[in-house]
Amino acid sequence: MRYGASARAPAGALMLVLLIFAALAAMATPVANAADCATGQFADTEGNCQPCHPSCSSCDDATSCFACRPGLGFLSPDPTIGSLCTANCPFGRYGWKSENPSPTPPGPRQTFFCYECGPRCTTCTGPDYPPKCHSCTANVGLTDVNMCTSSNNLPSWHDPASKRYIHCHPSCESCTGPGPDSCLTCVSGWRLEPGGNGAGTCVSDCPVGSYLPSGSSSSQCAACHSNCRTCFGPGATQCLSCNSQRPIRNRQCVEACGTGFYRVGGECHACHPSCGQCTGPADSQCIGDCSPMAFRLSAGEEDHSQAEFTCVTMCPKGTGRTADRKCLPCEDSCAACWPDDAPGAGNRMVCRKCEDGWFLDKSIGACVLACPNGTTAIGAECMRCKPGCAACYGEGDGQCVACQEDLPVHWQGDCWASCPEGFYESGGTCVACHESCKTCAGAGADQCTACGHFTSLTLAGTCVSTCPTGQFPALDMSWEGARCRPCGAQCDRCTNEDTCTECASGWFIHSGVCLEECPPSTVSCAGQLACHDCEPGCAECVGQSTGPGHCQAACNRCQDSLFLHPSTGACLETCSPTAVALDPDTGRCTECQGDCRTCFGQADWCTSCGDPRRWLWPETGTCVEECPSVGYHRVPGGDGHGTDAMKVCHACMEWCDVCELLSEEVSCSVSPEDGSLSCDLKSRCLSCAPSFFKVDGGQRCTATCPARTFAEPRTQQCLPCSEECADECTGQESQNCTGPGAGDKKASQRLAVGLGVGLGVLALVAVAGVVAFVLLRGRKSSSGHDALPISLRKAGDRL
Repeated sequence: MRYGASARAPAGALMLVLLIFAALAAMATPVANAADCATGQFADTEGNCQPCHPSCSSCDDATSCFACRPGLGFLSPDPTIGSLCTANCPFGRYGWKSENPSPTPPGPRQTFFCYECGPRCTTCTGPDYPPKCHSCTANVGLTDVNMCTSSNNLPSWHDPASKRYIHCHPSCESCTGPGPDSCLTCVSGWRLEPGGNGAGTCVSDCPVGSYLPSGSSSSQCAACHSNCRTCFGPGATQCLSCNSQRPIRNRQCVEACGTGFYRVGGECHACHPSCGQCTGPADSQCIGDCSPMAFRLSAGEEDHSQAEFTCVTMCPKGTGRTADRKCLPCEDSCAACWPDDAPGAGNRMVCRKCEDGWFLDKSIGACVLACPNGTTAIGAECMRCKPGCAACYGEGDGQCVACQEDLPVHWQGDCWASCPEGFYESGGTCVACHESCKTCAGAGADQCTACGHFTSLTLAGTCVSTCPTGQFPALDMSWEGARCRPCGAQCDRCTNEDTCTECASGWFIHSGVCLEECPPSTVSCAGQLACHDCEPGCAECVGQSTGPGHCQAACNRCQDSLFLHPSTGACLETCSPTAVALDPDTGRCTECQGDCRTCFGQADWCTSCGDPRRWLWPETGTCVEECPSVGYHRVPGGDGHGTDAMKVCHACMEWCDVCELLSEEVSCSVSPEDGSLSCDLKSRCLSCAPSFFKVDGGQRCTATCPARTFAEPRTQQCLPCSEECADECTGQESQNCTGPGAGDKKASQRLAVGLGVGLGVLALVAVAGVVAFVLLRGRKSSSGHDALPISLRKAGDRL
């Protein structure tokens, strides 16, 4: 028995494992199918896609939404509880966006959540806590603080018409109605005079403007507050009526009742909480605007601003709310709507939910009895099929079941005018092309009609990376690809039908054309079938091989009036600055020689130096290390052609040893026609040669100074004579005049000079005598030098 039991155990275990796998596979099937369901659908327990509730834009099952349709909100604010969506929260709840606490109700297309109102409250607004109640359940009334209660502690009475607690007359402590004769009890100091129906009127024994304090006799009346006409105490908040016809609000005299209150006689009463202003206590007596949390119920535009209307916390069925907080009527058969956003639509309302038995055509925002062609009914809505689709089971991709005539091809659940790229039409559907084709007319590799990137369509209908011999790739703008086109005659390779790059064997290629032989003014190299043009202006050229497959046309002789350049082989109208015409009869240029970069007249006469460190000596046409030290100055510059800068030894003016430029803006340039050098320089002499003198501030040097000037040997300048000199002079003073008529003046000048010199000599002799006399007296009075004063001793030492 043990052996039998052990033999059956593995078989039982295997069966259990198989059953578990089967159960897991069955459970996994709906989940896998759920991923295939379109938006707005869910997978049922059998794995079939079913439409969500009409209020859902997406869902996990038929009883709750994962996301609401635009303009709808969740019935439950708790995200852990499954909830459908609604356009208006049901009675006893209010709609609000929990993440937006600002005191503005949700817009007509915002997602919101439905929150509970307070106890016994049927309609309310948030987000205050407790919410502000607007209407109550039966047998309770709405207080001034917007709460529902069966009794009110304040002096008030229940108005069955508005279902609100309204303040009693100011003289009443309790009452059965609004008038002064509806009092049940009176305020302090007033007594009740009974009337009919168990109520009466409260009166005072004190004269107007006074009241009877509690416990006082009638002769002890006290004055009311100055604002009060009648009162029950001395305070400003204890008035029963007011002076100057002012109204009373909460037993206090005010200038006007103000916003949110209406006036009855001399009393102010609070409007319904839904009203901004009102004419009475009910929510149907609003004027002006509704309160910030309410909506204006209207059948259209009112005639004037004082017309009464109703304010509601939610728009009723058959209406829709606008951005300016109005409830406007929907179109026929429509249960809920919102305003049309289209320009110029005015107050037209677009339906978003229809009455039972009607379908919402979302494309036109109206209710229809049957979904039109091109749409499909999903729940209570007509979902628009994709363009070209006549019938579908959803509005997404791949959900079309029949096509319209303008898009006749049905493939993968969509409608096409023709098959997409990579497919061709066959039997009303699409079949894949060969993998090498971008588009095709059949399944074969030679039935391509367009190719992909980096491939070209041959004349045989195949796609290749390189066109065959005799064809070239050309762009085909009809499909943004390349198509192989035939080359010209005798051409094996080409870039287009007019430009050949390789000819057939035995043919010469020239300018993209295949020829039997090279035309005039062209040449070919041995072993190469290509014709090369001679240089422009060349009368005769030969072919020179420059490497395997490379050939160059070298000019031997230029056309008349042109010169052959030795280094470039070009034919020019004149030799460039780097060359000179050696012999015009030969038509050849010779390059500049030696240190010359450019030359003029002859090959060794430089106009610029090849070594930029050397200086050009224009007078000799040579390049030197340094300019001559006398009679020259150095000028850095350029040749005017963007080449390296050159340096020029500029000669000073005649007979000038040292000179300088008058301006830093100097230029030396080489002519591009003949290589000649020209410099735009202005200088002045600083030092003339010996025996020469500067004239006019160094503009020139002269051996003989001009008239009315004299030669000043120290500065080597010709300086002007004195204005008193008639012609020549030897100095700038008037006594230096040497011209005719100047002798007498010079004699008197010489006499004056002689007298001056004589007087000076006499003065020196007198001074010497005095000094000798002092020295002699000193020797007689002293035995040696030590007896002399220090100052005279030193003087004696010098003597």
